[in-house]
Amino acid sequence: MKPNFRYFKCALSVEPIKSLDEKWRKDREVRDKKLDAIFDTIPFYEGWRGSESSIWGIVCSLDNPEYAKIKEDKTYKFEMLENEKVVINGNGRTKAGKAFNAKIQSIRDILNQYPSFNDFMLRKLKLTCWVLGDRTGFVSVCGVASDNFIVSIPEKSESFGGDKFPEIPEYLTEIKQSEFLALQGK
Repeated sequence: MKPNFRYFKCALSVEPIKSLDEKWRKDREVRDKKLDAIFDTIPFYEGWRGSESSIWGIVCSLDNPEYAKIKEDKTYKFEMLENEKVVINGNGRTKAGKAFNAKIQSIRDILNQYPSFNDFMLRKLKLTCWVLGDRTGFVSVCGVASDNFIVSIPEKSESFGGDKFPEIPEYLTEIKQSEFLALQGK
């Protein structure tokens, strides 16, 4: 059983959505430059395992020539993934492994400095809302689709406790779930 959700939208050109979106994008460019400076020092880097806000290791392909150079090196620890990929971390028993783990920690610190679009926008607009069921929590989510800022907010009810429904700014228009999905191409 899920709680009821309410859905809202507005054009990306409407203030304060426009300014907040621009700020988030500028911050994201700064974040990406900081990350690239670190990734450029890791020759086998192809991506990271984790999320937008966390990292668990560096990912590369098994056929990457740089991986072939380090696969026997005791500096690193390897976790094999599906699709011919490997996650690489430093071996904490070696000085070089500790230094590599420090790079990963630096990446993690940068990721934590810059929130996801969802977290940034919901906090700035004061639209964060948690609704709790027996064993599951439901949260507000937002994004951009078809040149619109869209948001879905759960409502507490008799069956679901949680936060009071946030005050909706007048620039957001309530829409039906079908329109919310249609904007996303579903």
